[in-house]
Amino acid sequence: MEVDQKSGAFREFKEAGLDVHRQVNNKANEYIDLARLATPNPLRSEYVGRGMAGPHTRAVLDRYMTALQAGEINTEHGYDEDIISTTVVKELVDTMGVKQLVIVPTGTAANLDLISSFVSSAEDPMAIKFFACTTEHTVNYEAKMLAKAGISADKTTLLPARAEGDGLMDLETLNTHLPLEGEFIFQIAIPTGEGVVPPIEDFKAMVALVKSRGGKFLLDGARLTNALVYWQLELADLKDLGVDGFTLGTSKKGGLAEVVGIYDEKAAKLLPEEAKSFGHIHSKTAPLALSTGVFLNTDLWKAEAKSENKSAQEFARLVIEMGVEPQFNVNANMVFLSIDPDVLTILEEDPSFGGVYSDYGPGANVSRIMFTGFQPPEWPQKVAEALQRALIQAQRPKEESKE
Repeated sequence: MEVDQKSGAFREFKEAGLDVHRQVNNKANEYIDLARLATPNPLRSEYVGRGMAGPHTRAVLDRYMTALQAGEINTEHGYDEDIISTTVVKELVDTMGVKQLVIVPTGTAANLDLISSFVSSAEDPMAIKFFACTTEHTVNYEAKMLAKAGISADKTTLLPARAEGDGLMDLETLNTHLPLEGEFIFQIAIPTGEGVVPPIEDFKAMVALVKSRGGKFLLDGARLTNALVYWQLELADLKDLGVDGFTLGTSKKGGLAEVVGIYDEKAAKLLPEEAKSFGHIHSKTAPLALSTGVFLNTDLWKAEAKSENKSAQEFARLVIEMGVEPQFNVNANMVFLSIDPDVLTILEEDPSFGGVYSDYGPGANVSRIMFTGFQPPEWPQKVAEALQRALIQAQRPKEESKE
């Protein structure tokens, strides 16, 4: 590692000693070489096409690290004093009209901070009830998070999805199952775990019903930008949806972090405290705030979501022409298909296709195909062709066995 001999860093290296300097240099090379050698594992990827950390994120991080290496960035800050983090948070608060906002590293962390803020602000936190769809991601994949947030299993009620099984509930279901009194939280992901975005009027009707019963409506927005594009809304329109709080993800969109925003006055006051108590302190993650600000305080989020939605919908059109019907409506960036295991095995080895998240749905027999980032215009066609090749290849042994 080359260091300017006139810098404070050089003096620190000198005082640490040559042996320590060599250890640091060797260990850094060891970690970086691991990343250089690593190759994507399609069996663990749910993404079609390019992976995470999009080109814009990499570009701004390169600039940050260059300035950091040159000693141009002040890193001597306390918990809430990093200028990048505090500026990005203020800008997002102003744009979205929330009472409070934090930036955290993962979607699970975001849901934890969001829900725990509402539990802690309740008149009787031990009595608060939680309602969600049976397929809701928060319940099925983040259950321990709910317990940490203060939601006990006996206070959790799972509601059936509509007949389509698309992760949405109709008003009749909500009207039947939601309590008439007492504090409760209702949470839903939009797009749903099945990739479905309801008409904006239907969504607002759900919010209105929950609020009319005295409940708090929380929105899990891991891919919320895709829904906003589908609804033709801006980030500034979030405040008009009527929700009490939301998460908004960039880590599944080529960014690095998640945002938690709260409109409810009481819960908003507790959000920074809840985030700190769980170790989610935005000022310790300036690169996360940097990539988040670049993504959300420009039109990058919108351009990317448009590209993702368009790719998924084009792919859906192509597979329908092949005689393969998607399991749910395709109006965001995910396409769900019922694919034979033999076909999946072939697809996992096809470099033209990418990874398939193949353990979704009852009996784990539905595969999720997700488009992320700015896909080349020809990519949906290539993905559809790979699927068609796999279908034909998987069919041959069956036909031969009949003969």
